[in-house]
Amino acid sequence: MILSWPALDVAVRCTLLDEINPQLCASLRRALPIVSVQTHAVVAGEQIYFPTRLVLEEPDAARTEDLSAQPPGRINFEPFFQYLSVNYGPVTEGVPAWPVAQVVEDDLPRLPRVGERIWQNLLHEDHAVHVVVSEGDVPASIPLAPAEARAFAPPEPTWTTTELIGFLSAEIDRIWLFEPRDAHALRTGRAATHAGVGRQYFSPWVMATGLIRGLAVVDLPALRRSVSTERLGARAAADLLAELLRVPAGVIGYFGLPELGAVLEVVRASCPRLGDRGELLRLLDAFSTYSNRYNLWLHQGFPWRLGDGFRRE
Repeated sequence: MILSWPALDVAVRCTLLDEINPQLCASLRRALPIVSVQTHAVVAGEQIYFPTRLVLEEPDAARTEDLSAQPPGRINFEPFFQYLSVNYGPVTEGVPAWPVAQVVEDDLPRLPRVGERIWQNLLHEDHAVHVVVSEGDVPASIPLAPAEARAFAPPEPTWTTTELIGFLSAEIDRIWLFEPRDAHALRTGRAATHAGVGRQYFSPWVMATGLIRGLAVVDLPALRRSVSTERLGARAAADLLAELLRVPAGVIGYFGLPELGAVLEVVRASCPRLGDRGELLRLLDAFSTYSNRYNLWLHQGFPWRLGDGFRRE
């Protein structure tokens, strides 16, 4: 397997860890090639990661390692964020990590350069850096894409669950490599909203980012696991989903993300019609991936450079 960053003219070879997590490795193989947007951790340490559409059905059944004790070059799948991460140096967060691959030893010296370049991109640059994961020994090219994403068309509250799932899948494709227009407008102060005291937009930006992060990486994964393992029935889970969306659906549009807000409102409106477990799981799969992709766009656009003003003593 090859990880490559065409804009940086860097590629590294990787060995899949079938002996540790065979099912996860098989899922990754089936998903190749993957083209995504590279970003950098802001808490754990010297780690870069990028969103995927992979789903790990039972995280507790897969083998984990201590993230802070892993060697450089370890590649993990994070089942709640749905990203693949690469450790390129020390990581301080001692949490479970789901290993899926390892960068070969001869290519490890290339990783710090990539990590530093992605860190600078996150802090100071406005363009995305793409990463490609491909099979074999030759990096795959980035598929040709339109110059910009197509315009957002809001979902209809009367749609069936199947129609809503189809819409979410199409939205995932639409925003996969292109920042959503409302996310860009929010971070550049152009959102059509009066949210923010004193004519500033930083506070609603923070509020929206926090709400979507919690929904995407805590609420929806927990709900999906509860339905998948049948700890929670479909009807109760649909009611809980409606409650989890009550606040985000009511305020996200006002905070400056009207496109995302419209989707949250329609998903919440669909909850009374959700009673079939299989149908609910398919909706949760699509909605989780969609929410996580928005979450990582919000992460990518956030002004993390402000952290320089909050150095530890």
